[in-house]
Amino acid sequence: MEPRITADKLTISPAIRERAEHQFAKLQRFSNPIIDCQIHLSQAPRTCRAEWIVQEPHKVLVGEASEPGDNLFRALDAAFEKILIQSKKHHGKLTRVVRPD
Repeated sequence: MEPRITADKLTISPAIRERAEHQFAKLQRFSNPIIDCQIHLSQAPRTCRAEWIVQEPHKVLVGEASEPGDNLFRALDAAFEKILIQSKKHHGKLTRVVRPD
């Protein structure tokens, strides 16, 4: 499955698409089966914003970040880190073994 990447007021360069796909592959190793993944990028005059929306069975993870300046890679990485933390936390809850006393 490939992530859907959309952008407002900018074009998606091959380097941005490659980084997003690499991060998505890393996310698939740590999470449950991913049903859908959307990455939305936008750029304002002085900020860049990235938003990840990942849909897993019984859970929707949302991570967004904005960075000052025009460095879209930083915003993409910051939003990905938030999603990765949420995914690891959720995956840990599902795999935790509860032992009866």
